[in-house]
Amino acid sequence: MRHKRINWKHVGIALLPAVALSMLVAIFGARIGVSEALVDRIAQVLFFPMFLGFYALLRARTRNSRAV
Repeated sequence: MRHKRINWKHVGIALLPAVALSMLVAIFGARIGVSEALVDRIAQVLFFPMFLGFYALLRARTRNSRAV
């Protein structure tokens, strides 16, 4: 069985937009008066798919650039 190597640089870069989105949700949610519990839950729900999307995008870009 072969294991995939994790590029920790990609993980760190993918975390940045996910954390930024969570912060924006918290700021805008507080600004429009949504309850803090609901804002936290929305931020949690959006964080993981956002992270996975950016991580997949970075991996795909790296594979394509190596093939050239």
